[in-house]
Amino acid sequence: MKNSNISWQSIKTLFRLDLRSRKDASHELKKKDKAMKVLNFIFGVVLYALLVVGIYFFTNMFVKRAGLSLEYFLSIANLLTIGISTVVAISTVVKNLYMNGDNELLFRFPVSGTEILIAKSIYCALHNFLVTLLLTLPFHMIAGAISGASVGYYFGSIAMVIFQSILPFFIANLVAIPVMKVVNI
Repeated sequence: MKNSNISWQSIKTLFRLDLRSRKDASHELKKKDKAMKVLNFIFGVVLYALLVVGIYFFTNMFVKRAGLSLEYFLSIANLLTIGISTVVAISTVVKNLYMNGDNELLFRFPVSGTEILIAKSIYCALHNFLVTLLLTLPFHMIAGAISGASVGYYFGSIAMVIFQSILPFFIANLVAIPVMKVVNI
């Protein structure tokens, strides 16, 4: 397969520009804006900590107290997190690939549409991986700790979370096209 018209340096530059535009690093933030960013970060950390505590009590209630098997519980938890990750991935793909206002601007640069698509898809895939990791890993780690799983279980859980992040991304790419056709009617 010959891909001589794709420049990986252009893709890397487009990806870095996309990340930079999301962080709004183009200008210096005022003190109030910096304080709001710090408060948003602290609020996010507190919410995530509450999520992890909730997962702990939820897992403890079903696995230890109710006697639900670990495999059955993790199947339900994985189904739940794949569903949530798919919804987040669909919105990310639609927003980043189709509804983004910088697409018209990027087509004026000396880059191909394929390079723009690859750079934006890399961002969507990394975003989806992070969301899936943050949602799924606590279920697996806490369930393993409550059930007294061996060390091999934790390595298997990390591998499964990595592979589990791929499915919502592919589903999102398949669903985003019909969603955009409906939105553009």
